[in-house]
Amino acid sequence: MRNNEERYLESLLSDFPCDKHLEAAQALTSIATRYTQLEESASDFVLLLRENTDTFPATLLEIAVLLHGYLFKDILSNAGVYRKAKDPGGGFVGFGKDKSRNASQTQFRGSPPSKIEAELRKIFRILSPSDPDPLWTSMELYQKFVHVHPFYDANGRIARFLVMIYLQFHGYYIQWKIIEEKHKDKFLKKLNQCHLRSGSDKYGKYLDFLFKFWKEFVIPIGQLEKS
Repeated sequence: MRNNEERYLESLLSDFPCDKHLEAAQALTSIATRYTQLEESASDFVLLLRENTDTFPATLLEIAVLLHGYLFKDILSNAGVYRKAKDPGGGFVGFGKDKSRNASQTQFRGSPPSKIEAELRKIFRILSPSDPDPLWTSMELYQKFVHVHPFYDANGRIARFLVMIYLQFHGYYIQWKIIEEKHKDKFLKKLNQCHLRSGSDKYGKYLDFLFKFWKEFVIPIGQLEKS
């Protein structure tokens, strides 16, 4: 039986077909394999950041685009491309389950395609090679990137990878697998509470709730090496 992820990818394969015409199940397997390979090469991206401290935010944003291009190469024709107004449905996308409605409804809409690039540039300007509080910045980056939702798929994966290499650059390690395997629902619930209050005076309060939960899974790299 196909799950929601597979059905959604099927719709993307129809809207953005490639010559290879992969089935959704095959594509999902390929994407998962490629993401694992990216995680294994995270240190190479950290090195890239160290070599480009003078263009730090721009380099991280470029990495985000490259990641999407790599994950969806030969799967979707829009690999490595932000949502566009000329796309089906005007380039808008919904995400997050709305439990108050039927299963097909989504709770949030990503930023309008015309605003994606400008909003991302603004978000990525908070990133710095001399960040005094990289943990807080990482969580703010994650929430805001996912809320903009620049791509049709894999925004969460790309945000996790960006946070991973940003923290490693600053000497920390994030235990994403523990969150994914044991605390995913709680994490998403707190994340969605931030999305709901984006732009309001209560946003900082709810981002702090999310941050205090999430930071328990971040450890100094030195501590990881000793264990």
